[in-house]
Amino acid sequence: MPAVSDILSTVAAELRECGGWSSPLPVEAMSPAMRFLESQGILLESEVAVAAIAASVLKPEGALRVVQALSVPENLLPPPAPNPMPVVMDWDQHLLPMLRTGTFDQAIVAATMLYARYAKATTQGNSTRMSTLLRIAGMAQSSGCNPTVAKALEDEAKRIPAAGPPPAPSPCSHVFSISIDLVGSTAAKTQALSAAGGDPAKIDEFNSEIYRHFCEIERRFYLATVDNYGTSNPINPAKFFTVKGIGDEIWIMCTADQEEVQSIGERLIDAAIDIADMAVSFFATEHDDGPNFTPDFNYGAIAPIRAPIKVFIDLLTHATALGMTRDETLMASIPLWLTKYHRRQPTDTEIAHVIRRLCLCSFDPAGWSIFTQSRTDYIGHEIDRFFRTTKAALPGTVTIGQSMARDMGLTFKPASNCLYSVQTHSGLPLKGGTAAFQIHAHHRTLASQEMKGIGYDYSTYTLFNPRMLSGLYVKMANDMANNIPALPYGDTMKVISHEAVSQLCESREE
Repeated sequence: MPAVSDILSTVAAELRECGGWSSPLPVEAMSPAMRFLESQGILLESEVAVAAIAASVLKPEGALRVVQALSVPENLLPPPAPNPMPVVMDWDQHLLPMLRTGTFDQAIVAATMLYARYAKATTQGNSTRMSTLLRIAGMAQSSGCNPTVAKALEDEAKRIPAAGPPPAPSPCSHVFSISIDLVGSTAAKTQALSAAGGDPAKIDEFNSEIYRHFCEIERRFYLATVDNYGTSNPINPAKFFTVKGIGDEIWIMCTADQEEVQSIGERLIDAAIDIADMAVSFFATEHDDGPNFTPDFNYGAIAPIRAPIKVFIDLLTHATALGMTRDETLMASIPLWLTKYHRRQPTDTEIAHVIRRLCLCSFDPAGWSIFTQSRTDYIGHEIDRFFRTTKAALPGTVTIGQSMARDMGLTFKPASNCLYSVQTHSGLPLKGGTAAFQIHAHHRTLASQEMKGIGYDYSTYTLFNPRMLSGLYVKMANDMANNIPALPYGDTMKVISHEAVSQLCESREE
């Protein structure tokens, strides 16, 4: 029959196997504590075991609440630490007097805590801390009242197999930067505000509806990247990283190795063309008629919400990930801020709440263990260039930057009306979207003075599916002719005329 400690360690391993990050931490702390207690013949139901397990998993305040709730003597716990509380590493030394001169039960509690800490150090490959903990066990053997317990601690600790930290993943050499932007979102929200008639609940309802439509566009984009029936190879979803939402714009990264640039770039274009004709489109009404249609129902103010999207993609060969720079700069100061504000030491709950509110990192305290995971941002010249060049993007199309076109090996062959057909690196027509029609492009060079601080000209290529874009133009014209609120593709039409698009469609039919 397996020991309880082995059951817990197996459960913790399974939690990690299932993708758990913070959930295994308390279980992993309990498992070695129980293992040491079992090795010393201590019943897990005994008071000393309760105190040892609580003190091994939880910080002093939490362990004290546990023993009080279970009517376990408080003197089994380590004595209070100096104020302010030492860091975790200092607690290792703080346990030495208890191990050396405490009662037998107190020594068992201290030894259990030190053993659990040694077990954690082995999983982290922290040889320095492992040596420190063994030295503490040796010091308690040389003098004190509990040399047998200290010797047992040393012997049991040395039986734990050492394991180094997992290898760091190799960084990808290239990153595609993707912006999906809702065009005219401010006007749409102004329209919604007008239809709401000053009702805060209705305003929230309409704003949420706008965002739900936008999220559906993002969902469809990811779906198109993984579909095995596209014109190029699907992309592993694990390659995507959403940096942040910027209002009604989403900024996404997609990593790629050198040999994947062409394949991933083609699929990103394919997926982006697939969603280019999507839009936020609904009517915001002051009054709702519920699930049943009533012909004479008074809807009050009615506002058509019409906002298409534009997509910009470029390839970055060097962008600096900021990592935990912001976290490391601010997190250490949060206890001080709270101390100044409350005029007392803050609780772990208060600290965690502020850290989460400031979006510093994923922060989940679990007693002595704390799970943190940083969500990085990016900085660098190419990031600035990316956002300067998104101005070239147009509704209903997909615009890519010069760097992406060059590294993908795309070529642009003159077609008509200053438009180009697009070929892949192998000379085949680049296709994209549901209809898989040949992609054409409009070329625009942004002068250096148009891009503050960049310092040089930069080319962009606005890609489009002629048949899809023609359909958007026709629908816009028909809606306008019939006094129906139309999606605004006028800016696109000024650059890529309806006549030119129609000619491309006709040449395709011929």
